[in-house]
Amino acid sequence: MPTPSTVLLAAIVSALEPATDRTYRGPTTPELDAGATTHDDASLAAHDETTASPREPAASAATASATAPPPSPPPAATSEPIVSPTLLGEIDARTLGDAVEGTDGFALGRFRLGARVRPAPWFDAVATLETVGTAVPYLLDGYVVFRPQAWLEIGAGYAKTPLFPSFRYEPVHALPFPDRAPVVNAMRVRRDVGAEVRVRPERAPIEAVVRAGNGSGSLSSNDNRTPAGYAAVDLVLGRAWVAGHNRRLGLRLGAAGLVDEAPDRAANSGRIASGYTFWKGGPTRGRRLVGELHAVAYLGPVRITAEAGFADEARTAIDDDADAETPRVTLPSLRSWGLTGEIAWVVLGTPREVGRAPAARAAADAPWDGGALELALRVDRLALGHHAGDVADGGVTGGALAMKWWPVDFLAVALAGYVSHYDQAPMDSPGRTLSWMAMARLSAFFGYPGQSNRFRAARPRAPRRRTRA
Repeated sequence: MPTPSTVLLAAIVSALEPATDRTYRGPTTPELDAGATTHDDASLAAHDETTASPREPAASAATASATAPPPSPPPAATSEPIVSPTLLGEIDARTLGDAVEGTDGFALGRFRLGARVRPAPWFDAVATLETVGTAVPYLLDGYVVFRPQAWLEIGAGYAKTPLFPSFRYEPVHALPFPDRAPVVNAMRVRRDVGAEVRVRPERAPIEAVVRAGNGSGSLSSNDNRTPAGYAAVDLVLGRAWVAGHNRRLGLRLGAAGLVDEAPDRAANSGRIASGYTFWKGGPTRGRRLVGELHAVAYLGPVRITAEAGFADEARTAIDDDADAETPRVTLPSLRSWGLTGEIAWVVLGTPREVGRAPAARAAADAPWDGGALELALRVDRLALGHHAGDVADGGVTGGALAMKWWPVDFLAVALAGYVSHYDQAPMDSPGRTLSWMAMARLSAFFGYPGQSNRFRAARPRAPRRRTRA
């Protein structure tokens, strides 16, 4: 006889997992997922800055009450090209409250050019180059993904790590804000060379990732002889599955962590949306621990994201008496923590999917309907350099508002305003603890999931017939 807790869990899963099409939708890299359908498709058939694929609905009552999606069928053959180019360009206009933090005016935010090669539905190779400002183009992504089974994915190369789902699963051009949260910028490992295994059990709403990498972010080699270890585990329900269409509710709830033995390296620093670094930590050496907790909820047109991170970075022991015969003094580690909360509401257009921006409701050949519009609110807190009496700690508390409009599915205009309060005045700007910035961003992107990559041309309307009274 089922227990009350089993009945309650089955009811929650049933509410979050309605019986909809859950066929295989390709790779688990949202930024380059050509296996996902677009919002302009007549049906939802199977079609960076990587994820789980939904499964088929259960056929029996016993399976339907299980706590996970049943197994999916093998991928269906598609007519998609083997090589798909991708492009992203951003132009920013901003004004700042203080000249120390940067200059007002226009700037090239970023430019990316890449390609995805898919010779078979179960294999992908991805390469992307990026340049920011006047920087020489550098490799942003370079990895391969192999999916021998619907529940198993193996990846290797230079790719995002499992830390922070808002970074791993959401490409920057699809975010409601032009930037990522301060805690994510401070504690993430942006990209890393390594190999990972992702497991999605077919009869449990669980997603697990284990990765081994350099931990240094370097393309050429490791910075010591010790690899870094990453791990993540999530409860994933409903629309929180990547490429999970036609679901109103969804939830991703989980944790991720990093363990590394680092050589001499700068500690986590504090940076705000303008790119200004208000606090820099000293050198660290030895054990580095990073952990994060996250929850992402989908409620129709609303998405709520909450993430919290913690880092403990060991420091080099020092010789405090200049005597080589006496032992070195061990310095206390530097500890940092932070959290962010974001609410995004799509007021016009289709609700968000994981890794995709909102889209217009009209079909590609229908008259233009205004596109998609999203409003967002975010609050942030970041504390750095604690637990060490010889280091002056730092931190920032801030809030931001944003409005983003997608007139077509390859063009977006974002307006955002930021206010930040520093715990202590920055060293290069004594006596100042308040910061603000207003920013506008124009983004153009091509080749990403959820796009038709064509203008919605208005077609003539059929004349109305007049009827006699």
